[in-house]
Parts: sequence; structure tokens; C-alpha cells
Amino acid sequence: MKEKRKKYLNLLRAEEDERIRAMFDAIPVACTFWDAEGNVVDCNQEALNLFEVPDKEEFCRRFSDFSPALQADGSISRKKIRENFLETYTRGDIKFQWLHRSAGGKWLPCFVNLVRIKYRDGYRVVGYTKDLRDIQSLEDQRRRADERSRELEVQNRAAKVASEEKSKFLASMSHEIRTPMNAIIGMSDLIRTDNFDETQKVFFDDIRKMSKTLLQIINDILDISKIEAGRLELAPVHFNFVELYDNICSLNRFSAEAKDLEFRQYLDPQIPPVIYGDDIRIRQILTNILNNAVKYTREGYVEFRTECVRRDDGESLVFSVRDTGIGIRKEDFSKLFGNFQQLDGSANRGIVGTGLGLAITKNLVTMMGGEIVFDSEYGKGSVFTVFLPLTAGDPEKVERKRLKSLVMASGGVGALVVDDNRINLKVALAFLAAHNIRADTAWSGMEALEKIKARAYDIVFMDHMMPGMDGLETVRRIRALAEEGGGGERFKTMPVIALSANAVSGTREAFFAAGMNDFIPKPIDAADLNMKLARWLPAEKIAGFERPPGESVGPGGPGAGEGPVDRKAGLRNAGNDSELYHRLCTGFYEDHGEDAFRIRDALAAGDQKLAHRLAHTLKSVAELIGAGKLGKTAARLEKGLAENRPDLQGNIDRMEQELRELIVDLATGDPAGPASGAEAADDAAAGDRGREKNAAFRILVVDDEKASLTVLASILSAGYTVCTAETGEEALIRAAEDPPDLILLDIILPGMDGFEVLRTLKKSPDTRMIPVIIITGLQSDEDEEKGLLLGAVDYITRPFKNAIVMARVKTHIQIVHQFKIIERLGLIDPLMNIPNRRCFDDRIGIEWRRAARDGKFLSFLMMDLDNFKNYNDTWGHPQGDALLKTVARIFTAAVRRPGDLAARIGGEEFGVLLPDTNLNSALRVAEEIRSRVESARILTADGKTETHATISIGAASLIPAHDKLIADFISTADRRLYAAKKSGRNRICWE
Repeated sequence: MKEKRKKYLNLLRAEEDERIRAMFDAIPVACTFWDAEGNVVDCNQEALNLFEVPDKEEFCRRFSDFSPALQADGSISRKKIRENFLETYTRGDIKFQWLHRSAGGKWLPCFVNLVRIKYRDGYRVVGYTKDLRDIQSLEDQRRRADERSRELEVQNRAAKVASEEKSKFLASMSHEIRTPMNAIIGMSDLIRTDNFDETQKVFFDDIRKMSKTLLQIINDILDISKIEAGRLELAPVHFNFVELYDNICSLNRFSAEAKDLEFRQYLDPQIPPVIYGDDIRIRQILTNILNNAVKYTREGYVEFRTECVRRDDGESLVFSVRDTGIGIRKEDFSKLFGNFQQLDGSANRGIVGTGLGLAITKNLVTMMGGEIVFDSEYGKGSVFTVFLPLTAGDPEKVERKRLKSLVMASGGVGALVVDDNRINLKVALAFLAAHNIRADTAWSGMEALEKIKARAYDIVFMDHMMPGMDGLETVRRIRALAEEGGGGERFKTMPVIALSANAVSGTREAFFAAGMNDFIPKPIDAADLNMKLARWLPAEKIAGFERPPGESVGPGGPGAGEGPVDRKAGLRNAGNDSELYHRLCTGFYEDHGEDAFRIRDALAAGDQKLAHRLAHTLKSVAELIGAGKLGKTAARLEKGLAENRPDLQGNIDRMEQELRELIVDLATGDPAGPASGAEAADDAAAGDRGREKNAAFRILVVDDEKASLTVLASILSAGYTVCTAETGEEALIRAAEDPPDLILLDIILPGMDGFEVLRTLKKSPDTRMIPVIIITGLQSDEDEEKGLLLGAVDYITRPFKNAIVMARVKTHIQIVHQFKIIERLGLIDPLMNIPNRRCFDDRIGIEWRRAARDGKFLSFLMMDLDNFKNYNDTWGHPQGDALLKTVARIFTAAVRRPGDLAARIGGEEFGVLLPDTNLNSALRVAEEIRSRVESARILTADGKTETHATISIGAASLIPAHDKLIADFISTADRRLYAAKKSGRNRICWE
């Protein structure tokens, strides 16, 4: 009967097992079944699919391999699994996230639920594993979609704002850029030349012509905007073509001969002396083509031919420009007339320009009903030919630019000039003084109104764009005064002449609509002003006419004012190293000789940030070599660019002139001797006091200016190991790959600026503790505060003083040294006096990146003392500690190279990191450690009994790459260690 009952019970259990298995396999998530010892004994088909394992037997046998050595939170997988299993037995269930890895090597982020269940005569654990990859993928997609949506929203808003501001910008650009040109051209027209000899007069005449051509180049920027908007208009007049031709040839001959080029010219005598057309635009076309020919020709000649030919559609002017320059590649022909196009950057290195000239030329020729063609052979030269319809002009209708006599006012003329720009006021007053007019001034529309109410003026010159009430509103209010009575008639009839740099189409009409009587564009033309005075001054206020005085030059010759360079100051800034100072000076022209052109081009392209950086760098280097005058001008320009001020052109022109004078001075002046007296001795001594040699400390200097890098490297290299970077991106790479002890960081850098570099350094755990000293020429308290708030520890300003640089660097290096001592104590295991797990984690990251960068092997030995728990239980903890100390001494003896690392990873587990070591060499180190541990004899507490221990070792070796992970590397060594223990202990396994 008992036997029958037993068979019946067995049958019931078999049926129960079959039902459980059917339910197990039907569950749509991966399931595992664990026995009471924590071993996986069964799984369902979903688990096999998820982990890419063909059968259950292999799954159960290899389950521990499906977890990496470390989890995402840094915990050890094997230890965490045991803790979770025990917690499940205690609590009944537990839920957590886990990082698995399939048999095929795929990372599996999972959600795991372990549940304790009653099974037969005891308890078991069922694990439910949910794959989170699809969920994470959806979350990533949703996040990217949200980010893209926000980006599009920002871009749409920016596009709207840009569209609304475009018309305002065009008017503002016309006014603000042309305003400083008013001062340059106006003052050159006022300078006396009657005391010049013939050669000086020729030179000065060329200066005036070139300044007016510069104005035309500035207008190119406005023209391309007008062309794109369809607002550019032609203004044909009857003009003297021969004068135009001679003027163009004179200017370009000067430019060509300055480059040792031959300038050839030919004028067809059949061309009428007076033609009808837009002389300003014809000049612009020819100037653009000739400028390019001279600019891109290094040797040979430039030829300019002008002929009259008959074509099917009538007579045409044919302008041909041939050069022996670098030519144009065939593949670049289609790009030639595009906006902002400069071709063949390698061949044209160092040649600056806006890239707008030919685009404007093509459009102007088309508007005139003409045609432009070209031919070129790369390396041999180019020829451009322009065909324009020819219409003969009437000599009687030629506009006379110069009158034979000047209008001279009587002493009682009342004139008012209204302008918010001091230089413009000065120029206007000087022009009026030539006509015996002493004018009043007003700085704003409100001030002008008050003065006009108080005095009856004969003529008013009114600027257009002023802060607050502009010129148009001011004139409307003046005319409105006529309706208020009380002598109001004079407010209605008083001549108001617009004096404006605004050259946008439609501006003249706006002036007349507001109540102005006439218009003089800036820069002021003397003949134009003369005609306006003759037209609008009351007849009784004109005393008579005089012949114009000789053209003159005013004060301010080449030697006036502060000299271009103070060599003694520059030599002091170079640490009294005359050879270094000579290198800085000789390299100045190559690096900064064309900075004025670069800044203009950057502004023309709308790159305010680049222009600001160029001005900042020029300021710093000028001050460094002792060119204080240029440094101050560049500083003013830098500040104007930072504040987005409109009055930049005057500073750019002044900077260009001072830059030219400085280069001449550096090329012709005598080299400075060493600084003399106590000052030089004190400087040198102060520098030397900070130069105790300590090459163990590395300093990274980040600056895009070569001169600054040279000087700082010279100052610091006597005391420290110095490395350099010229961009923020390069600095971050260097700091991450091989962290320096201190960083000297410039604020103004190309691309990522110093503030952004500092912010990024402080975000990264690998670099956030590196002290950063800002090196800059910025004088703003806000900039200093911003740098300190971002984490900088100090500031060093340019020009550098050896003593200050060394003192501040030494202070922070000493802090680094003390911090390293404290940090080192936190990285040492107190029992064994070898590096701990924290130290190991830090070092393996550094060595991994270094090996990946250099393409070298990195090896790792993971070790575990065999049966240490039994040893500890048998002989007690003090004896266990003695064994650990013995093993530590063995590691120290076996790991001999300075770059190797032996560390206690945890408990009785140890790791040895071997940079630049292949597997065979690593195995030799492993065998030495194993044999030494095996042969070691340790006395017990009674001092009589000898004990010994053994150690198992797992080895891994590879060349790190972007598709490999540190966690996998450690996991490989861990698996080999487990294999060594499983195969009998006291042995080495590798992979």
C-alpha cells in the first residue's frame, strides 16, 4: 500500500512539474529558476532568446558570464548578485535594474524582479528579466525629437528677428561705416600742401585718391545688399572719361609698382572724351578687376587696355585687363562670380579680401546692358574683358566738380551744425571755416531745437542718424514751430541741409519729405559744399568769391607724437632676453602685418567674434613688444567690438596707420640693448628667485598667440615642464589625455573661448581639480569675476612680468604639491601601504586613454589569495593581516617600473596594472608573483609555526580601441581568475 501511495505521489509531482514548466515557458518575459544555493537551474525559451544561448544546459552553466565585472554604479557584479539573492530570501521579492551582456556580446540593460516561492519541501527563487533596450531607445528618440523641436523653434524666432532687422541694419551700416570715412577724406581735403615740393604733392594726391577708393570698397558691402534686395540704382551723367581713365591708371600703377610689377596701359584715341553713363559704377567695375589683377600677381605685369569697337548692337567700350598672376583652376570657373568667394586657398594664402568685388562687378555690368567674359590658364595668368554700351556725352553738361572760386561769407552768417560725432563736427567746422563761417554746434536734436528757438540761423546742417531724436524728427519739429506763431515764419523758410552718411536708396526722398532743403553726402565733398552755400546762403551774406588756397597738409608729420615702439619696455617684457625679443619682433610682421585687413574682412562677413579676437591678440602682442601706442588703439577697438559700438572704422584706420609705422620702425630701427641699471637687475633677480627647477610639475599654456606662448615658455621652462596648446579644443584633449598640474589659459581663443574651456574642465571628473590661471589683457572687473566664479584660481595680465608670473605659478604649484600629498594618503590602503581601489580606478582610466592614443599594449593581472577565509578563521585576523602585508611586499618587489601599479582592489583581491606590456611579459610578472607567494613562510603568533599561502591569477592584455570598454577588460581578467581557481588554484590563466 505504501509503495502504491509513493508511486501516486510521484505521479502527482510529475504532473505538477509539467504544469509549472508549461506556465514557465508561456511567460512572455525571460525567466530563470534558482535553487536554494543561488545557482540557476532552469530557464524559459524567452531567456534563451534574450541572452542568445542555444540550450538551457549552457545557459545555466554560463549564467555568471552574462554580467560584466562591474555594474553601472561601480558595484562588483558577483558580490551584488549574492546580496540581491539573500535579500530576496529575507524579504520575499526585490526589484532592481541590472546590466547584462548576451553570449553574442550585446549590452542588455534590464529590469529584474526576483521572487521567493514555496517549492516542495523548501523555497526557490524565480527571476523575471525585462529587456529595457526598446524603452531606452524610445526615450532617446523622444529626447532627440524634443531637442530638435526646441532648436527649430529657436531658429524660427531668430529668422524672424533677422528679417525684421535687415532693413534697419542696412541703413545703420551705411551711416556708421561711412561716418569715420568722412573724417579721413574730409581732413585730407583740408590739409594744406602749398609748402610741399612736387614729389610730396604727388604722394599726397595718391593718398587722397586711395582713401576715396577705400570708401568705394566699403560701399561694396552695402552694394551687395542692395543688389540682393533689388534696390541698387544707376545714376548716368555726362562725365569726362579721360579724367576717369587717368585717375584709375594712376591709382593702380601705384599699387602695381609697390609690388615691383610692370603696369601697362593703352587708351584708344577713338573713344569720345565725354561719355554718358554712371561714372561711379564704371569706376567701381574697373577698380575691382584691376585690384584683383594686382593682388593675385606676384611677378610680371598687369595690362589695362581700353578700346572702342563696333558690335551688332552698336558701339561698345571694351575694357581688357590681362595679368601674369596665379590664374584660376578650370574647376573654379563656375564659382568666380559668387558672393564671398576666394578661390584656391592654398595658392592665395595671405591674400585678404571680401570676395564681393567680382560678384558686384558682374551685377553692375549686367545692369548696364553689358557683358563680362574671362579666360585663364592656371599658373600663367588671366584676362578679363568687359563690354559696355557706348553713348557719347555732351561736354556742356559735364558736372564741374571744382569751382574756380570759393563762396566767402560775411562775418555775420549764422550757421549751425548738428551731429553726435565729435570728429564729424570738427570736419564740418573746418570746411565751413574755409568759407569764413564760424558755426555753432549741437550734439543732439533736442539741443538743436533749443538753439534754433534762441537764434535765427541762416543755414543749418543736420545729421540724419542720432541717438534719441534723429535728424528727420528734428526737422519736422522745426517746421512745426512755424505754426505756433511768434516769428514762426523763419522756422518755415530756414534752409536745412541734410549732412548724412546714409547712402541707402530712398534716403534723399525721405529727407525732402521731412522738410529738408538739400542733401550733402558724407564724406563731404568741398565742391558740393561750395555749390550748396552759393545756393542757400542769403545773397546779402555772401561777401564775395576767392580762388581756392593751395592744397595743404596740416600738422602731424611722421615723427609727431609718441614713437611706435619702446624697445626697452619690450626687452623687459621678454625677460631681458635680447635673442627672444629679436625673435618676437621679426615674427611680428608675418603674424600681424595684415591684421587691419583681417579685421575689416571679419566685420564685412559679419564675424564680430573673430574681429574682436584679432584686435585682442594684436593689443596683447603690441604691448608685449613695447608698442604701447598701437596697443592702446587696438584696446579701444577691442572694447568697441565687445560693446558692439558703431564707431569702429576710425579706430581701424588709426590702427592700420600705427601698424604700418610700427613695421617700418621695426625694420629700420636699431635693436635695443639690454635694460640697464637696477631695474634690469631687479627684474632678472626677481625672475630667477621663482625658478627652482622642478620639472616633475607640468604646466599647460593655452594661447593662440605665438608670441605669448614663446614668452611664457621661456619664463616657465627654467622651473617646470611646459607644454602648449593654441585652441580650446586642443587644450581639452591634452588635459584629458595627460592632466597637467596647472593650466595657464587665455580668454580670447579661436572657436571655444577661455571661459567655455574653463567651464568644460570643471565639469569633467578627470580635470575639474586642475587649477587654472587666466592669462589675459582684459581689464574688466566683470571678466575677472566671471573667470573666478567659473573656477579660475588667479589672473595674470599682459604684458607679462617675469617675477609676477613665476611668483603666482609657484604659489599654486605649492598648493598642488600639498594637495597631492593629501590625495596620496587617500589613495593608499592603510594596512598594506599600497594603492587602494580608488587609486586603481583613477589610474586605469588614465593608462587606458594613453595606450589607446599611442597604440600600445595594456596588461592587467587580477589576483586572489586562495582559501584566505579558512586561513583567517584558523589563525585569526592578526595572522591574516600579516599574510596580506607579506603579499604586499611581494607585489612591490615584483612590480619594478615607475609606471606599473599594484593595488588592493578589495578584501583578498589584488590587481597589477602593466602599461606598455604585452601578454608574454605580463605572464612573466604573474609567475614571479605566484612563485614568491608560494615560497613565502610566515610565522604564526606563537613565533614557532610556519604557514604559507598560494595565489590564483587571471591575466588579460590588449591594445585599447574606441570599440572596447574598460569594464570588459577587467571582466576578462576576472573570468580568467575564476577559471584559475576552478581548475585547482595556485595557477595562472590568461586570455
